[in-house]
Amino acid sequence: MNVDNLTRAFIRGAALAAALSACGESAPAQPKLDPIPERDYPYCVGPDYGDGPGYYGRCCGEIQCTETVAGRCPAPQGEGPIPGIEFPPGSGECSCATDEGPFARGDQPDLEEGECCYVIYAIGCDGRPLKRDGAVVFAEVVGRADWLGGAELPAWS
Repeated sequence: MNVDNLTRAFIRGAALAAALSACGESAPAQPKLDPIPERDYPYCVGPDYGDGPGYYGRCCGEIQCTETVAGRCPAPQGEGPIPGIEFPPGSGECSCATDEGPFARGDQPDLEEGECCYVIYAIGCDGRPLKRDGAVVFAEVVGRADWLGGAELPAWS
């Protein structure tokens, strides 16, 4: 191969590289989402645990929708939260079925804004800690005797 052929090949390669780089990298396209399952919501599964203590009521799923992130629906991350989805209090301890989604919002006017919809399941439960901004909230310890009906602490306290 002579120098002229190498020069032409080099120029063609450089032109091809420039054309490809002008296209830029694009994010993978959002796969086509299934529609929200047609059933009555809240959609309840499993036994009814009655009035408690512990678990109470039934495990029920509600539809929640959120916006896309970088053109894609946020993927559920195991037990972690889905960005833009409000989980019920005690989620984790009070989750009772695997959350479903994402689904396409479609033409459902009753749903909140967002194109990515999920069915989030929860059940009533007792014994979970009170949390604020992700941290467990503890009450201050205060010495009191008013619950005993007297103003003084008994000697055995």
